[in-house]
Amino acid sequence: MSFMNPRRVVEEGWVFTPEDCTHPFESEVQVQQAGIDLRMENIFRMLPHDSVEAPDYALVPFETPIGFIGVNEKQLPLYQRLDPNEGQFSADRGNFRISPGAYTIDFIEHVKVPINAMALIIHRSTLNRSGALLTGSVFDPGFSGQIGCTMYVHHTIIIEPTARLAQIVFIEGEAASAYEGAYKDQTHGDTSGAKIG
Repeated sequence: MSFMNPRRVVEEGWVFTPEDCTHPFESEVQVQQAGIDLRMENIFRMLPHDSVEAPDYALVPFETPIGFIGVNEKQLPLYQRLDPNEGQFSADRGNFRISPGAYTIDFIEHVKVPINAMALIIHRSTLNRSGALLTGSVFDPGFSGQIGCTMYVHHTIIIEPTARLAQIVFIEGEAASAYEGAYKDQTHGDTSGAKIG
């Protein structure tokens, strides 16, 4: 296995922004040496199960809004969308002030992973050096849709909307099969499960 040239990935249309997107893909800025920068579209705070009020329970099929991973079933926890204009301090207005905790990120970019590749999201070094880490799953051969990941913040940071937080790297190889799971073809707001706000 080897990583794929990010220029080829873009030329083939494997990373793109939807036609109706107000933030078009910027090849000259986003294409890096081994990967493609991903820009934050939405950020959601993972809610502690005891902070959710009763009306929000309608958003989840189980009795509790905490995450559940079973043999044949799964349920993601609830998330609350953050608003950059609700900053605590006037200097934060228009930016996200992110306090320590767990969050999910929706990226502006979408992917179409070819059958001969997989993709991984890796945090950018500045985010890492600011006290935040990103984790994501393998984007399997055949996966398509909007992408997202989980962010763990250990030290308060301020993030500007559409900031480049991660890179996606495509790795070429031979697949056992194509992805046909529950998250295929997900779109805006679907990348992290049940969300409110």
